[in-house]
Amino acid sequence: MWYRIKQFLKYVYYSKSIYRIHSPFVYDLVAHVLESKEISKGLLDIFKYRTELSTSNREILFDGFGADKEQKKHTLSHIEKHISLPHKKGLWYAKIIEKYKYQNIVELGTCIGLGSLYLSNVLENKLYTFEANQACIEESNTLFKRFNKSNIEIISGNIDNTSIEFVSKQAKIDMLVMDANHTYEATINYFNTFLPALHENSLVVIDDIYWSEDMTKAWNELRNHPKVSLSLDFYRCGFLFFQHNRLEKEHFKVWVND
Repeated sequence: MWYRIKQFLKYVYYSKSIYRIHSPFVYDLVAHVLESKEISKGLLDIFKYRTELSTSNREILFDGFGADKEQKKHTLSHIEKHISLPHKKGLWYAKIIEKYKYQNIVELGTCIGLGSLYLSNVLENKLYTFEANQACIEESNTLFKRFNKSNIEIISGNIDNTSIEFVSKQAKIDMLVMDANHTYEATINYFNTFLPALHENSLVVIDDIYWSEDMTKAWNELRNHPKVSLSLDFYRCGFLFFQHNRLEKEHFKVWVND
């Protein structure tokens, strides 16, 4: 906890608003996408459903995959508030997908499916979401039926194994959201596994980059990867871009007003 607080204070001190960042691409992304107040009906429906979950005491069993190896039960209200993708970030991802017309999206870590709703908001697109916990898969399937989601495919099983088979068959990934096993080794392995399917217009999102020293180490290593041309640090997550037309690698800590 103290590590995250310390890193947040450093982020507040060093981050810059878009008016102090001389990059037309970053300005457009933040000003016209992340800070945009426009919200579609589909995204409002997700928020209403989250309000329902916030008072639910029904429990879901987590089998202990990822960084936390212990088997635990969590109420839906706890999952909605503390484990699932926050509504603000969900809005970011949905708007980014619409802005850049991403079609093939991959999510590592379905949980109970809330994040998947944002990532699949454009029905013409395809979302592949990976999850190992069977209870979460069952909960997600129920949720996707409720929202009439026909453009989501859950890939069940250990991501270390299922991702290799998936990449061997998937030619192109436009957006990869990594929110599964929050360890250094897993984060690096996920990136390297999916790298062959990424292209110059792809976006990789790494969640919780200051969750631990290990996650920060992974973030710093990946933002310096030879194929990454631009990285954006928003504290709670990081964006990696592969645009080949950039003259030099750039990294920004970005403050978003929302």
